[in-house]
Amino acid sequence: MKPFFSIIIPVYNVKTYLDDCVNSVLGQEFSDWEAILVDDGSTDGSGEFCGELAQKDPRIRVIHQENRGLAGARNSGMAVAEGDWLLFLDSDDFFLPGFLTSLKAEMDAGTGYDVYVGTYSTVSHTGELIARNSCPQFAAGPAPEGPLSLRFTHYYNMVDVTACKMAVNHQWQRSHDLWFVQEVRYAEDVVWSLQLFQLAPRILYVDLPFIAYRVGRPGSLTSTARPPLRNLECRIIAWKQFENGGKFANGTKDDAFVSSFAANKVVGEFQSQIKFSPERDEQYSAALRMMAENKNIAAQVRLVTVPLKRVVAAKLLSLFGVRMFAELIVLLR
Repeated sequence: MKPFFSIIIPVYNVKTYLDDCVNSVLGQEFSDWEAILVDDGSTDGSGEFCGELAQKDPRIRVIHQENRGLAGARNSGMAVAEGDWLLFLDSDDFFLPGFLTSLKAEMDAGTGYDVYVGTYSTVSHTGELIARNSCPQFAAGPAPEGPLSLRFTHYYNMVDVTACKMAVNHQWQRSHDLWFVQEVRYAEDVVWSLQLFQLAPRILYVDLPFIAYRVGRPGSLTSTARPPLRNLECRIIAWKQFENGGKFANGTKDDAFVSSFAANKVVGEFQSQIKFSPERDEQYSAALRMMAENKNIAAQVRLVTVPLKRVVAAKLLSLFGVRMFAELIVLLR
């Protein structure tokens, strides 16, 4: 019999925390689940450790693959998942005790939804609780109806955007052919969430921490004073998923919103690349070239629930060109 929950856990060089993650699943009172560990080309022994953990319980399955990034690992897990509902858990995070029981109760109380969205708790890198609810603006209840700009902005302002705070109906996901975009290796959750909202699922927000999110982990992908160039590259790739509305265009104002939203992120990331460049080095030059090759993106930024300052920046970028715009940023930084 197929499980109720399929818990997809990408694994990449996190052997130190993997035991805590898997044990938090094994320790759940609600037992109707499968856990899919996707070893995404780990080199620290995490892949071998996945096999050891699978020996603890037949509900744990392991996939080994070459490195494809978080999006690719989640796709691999979804492709073999058998459960009714998909849950995503990063391998350096964990479930709090009783989570699955509480989530099932929320689902039983509020039926007929395609997606359930919750909050998250913050813990230190050693696992000590910092805050049980790290989404202070969160409001439980059905998602608002209306245009995509309203529905997605409500979500975006209320919850830190990540798939780990969602339970997604597996049949709904497959019937709509919704997958993570593997080429996007930075902010892949934003692309996933935006495409999900384009499909207008029935969403219920539940006041329940889905994950305990570990902060301050040594070696984690944290922001730096100077963002890596890959951030800009991935933002451009992400925007291309929404050009003219993208894969899930519906011929309405929703198409303009997703294109503008994604383009806004590109312009913002380009500003960061220039602002935090200590000198006009190769990364600075590469960012200029990358933006010049995709300068049409700036024209897609419109005042459609996009910050006014970003609209102004995009207009200046279109008017003055990439190089002069960059010089302006340097002068103002």
